[in-house]
Amino acid sequence: MPGMSGKKCLEALLRINPEVKVIVASGYSGSENRVNLIKAGAKGFIGKPYEANKLLGAVCKVLDAE
Repeated sequence: MPGMSGKKCLEALLRINPEVKVIVASGYSGSENRVNLIKAGAKGFIGKPYEANKLLGAVCKVLDAE
């Protein structure tokens, strides 16, 4: 995303709707990056590249957490 990091996008979405459920997909899947995004409000994280079934699992996990 030119001009905006994933974390900045997450923060903007949370300002619009604090209840939004965001799963971040990133090629920077280091544990520190993942932890920081979860602390910032992401409900899940999936590292790139990923397979459709892994994305589906992440979505189901987030939706089932309610």
